[in-house]
Amino acid sequence: MESKVLVLKYHRHSKQHEMYECDICGKKFGRKYNLERHLLRHKDNSLFQYKNNDEICCARALVTAKANIVKHPKSEDIRKGRLIQKQLAIELHDKANIPLKTCNLEDITQFQRAMNAYQIHVVSQQHFNGIIFQGPEAERKIYLYHHNEHYDVITSMPGFSNRSYYCNICQKGYQNKEEHKCNNICTSCHKINEIENKEWIYCKDCNRFFQGDVCIQLHAKKTSQ
Repeated sequence: MESKVLVLKYHRHSKQHEMYECDICGKKFGRKYNLERHLLRHKDNSLFQYKNNDEICCARALVTAKANIVKHPKSEDIRKGRLIQKQLAIELHDKANIPLKTCNLEDITQFQRAMNAYQIHVVSQQHFNGIIFQGPEAERKIYLYHHNEHYDVITSMPGFSNRSYYCNICQKGYQNKEEHKCNNICTSCHKINEIENKEWIYCKDCNRFFQGDVCIQLHAKKTSQ
């Protein structure tokens, strides 16, 4: 009787195996291979990809990214590579004074000057998805993906890097806001709070100062538990 119990326990234990969880959506998989395929779907959803028969794919990608940012009334036609995309791309070439040809980093520098309201980034597959070009700081940011001598538009850097967030300072994806060094993390409550233009608040119970009302409230809640 005892041996049967041991065999039953063994079978139950053998059915338990490691689960692989997606850091983006939380979905779990029994095999690492299935997780890797699932992560590719997240990356594909973060790209605008299109095919063209000319040599102006860089300008096409730039005008597509711009249309997406400004919510152009014909952004869907532009994204699908319709005639308006080519027209806008040729206009950008003219504005930047670049011949209709395959573009290199020097040409992208000229595009950047012609699009000074935007900060252009180029992510390169050949350089292990590292950034090989970054324009001057601007509120509106464009990310292009250069691969196989072609440019596509990255619509989400967190999704592209298979992370929940993306830091424009260190150019890395990350999972937890409170653990990322570039964020303004309060050393007292260890949270990311808006800095209030007030005097620091003193806590007599722990002999520490806090940056504002939200910060000391979080501290009080934590110490009361």
